[in-house]
Amino acid sequence: MPRQASKDQVVGVLTLLVEPLACALGPRAEVVLHDLRRIDHSVVAISGGLTERKPGAPPTDLLLQHLQAGRNNDLYRYHTTSKAGRRLQSSTIFARDDRGAPFACLCINVDITEWLELSVSLGELLEAGVQPESAGHHRPVENFLPDVADLVADAVNEVIAETAVPVELMRKHHRVEVITRLEKAGLFLVQDAVPYVAAALGISRYTVYKYLREVTGESHDVAGDRPSRRATAQKLPVPQEAAT
Repeated sequence: MPRQASKDQVVGVLTLLVEPLACALGPRAEVVLHDLRRIDHSVVAISGGLTERKPGAPPTDLLLQHLQAGRNNDLYRYHTTSKAGRRLQSSTIFARDDRGAPFACLCINVDITEWLELSVSLGELLEAGVQPESAGHHRPVENFLPDVADLVADAVNEVIAETAVPVELMRKHHRVEVITRLEKAGLFLVQDAVPYVAAALGISRYTVYKYLREVTGESHDVAGDRPSRRATAQKLPVPQEAAT
């Protein structure tokens, strides 16, 4: 594994490239650098303003899912839709250590909304067979959130809502389902996600760790921690519905 100084040097060089790359790509582009050693607030440099994030923002949910699945392949020219409804073409390029583990990534987002609309209009005008996407075609929504608390709250609220069972009426299998989905989404890579989820579900964090052991077969306990979490991570607030 490269020495810590070597990783810091790579991140330092990539930081210097963020603004020039954004300038070269133009006003519809955004360039973001993530330091994956500080996963809770991974954005260390950003230029372009497309997603209105700042340094200290967390990774997107799609990036978390990619890391949670153990994948380290670069992603090129994939399409997502932002919460604002903008159509984006994105690429994510990883910096890896000598074991192939990613420790940083450079993300490039380009707003192609107007170009797609223009291509449909031209196709209709020229009868060239260019058709708008069918209403049933699903394109993933990638959440570009300003801080880790929003990332965790959105993920937890969405999964709980999709169970269609009020928290106070949930049985064990409902809570295990919620925790299973959050684990697959990579949410527990975030420091302090466990106590947040516990508060949202109305159970103890010890119970969350118990369910995680059942779901993953791995050893999870209150004293233990994953290597990707860092003591410098931001503390998450208590969910409002659980606050007293």
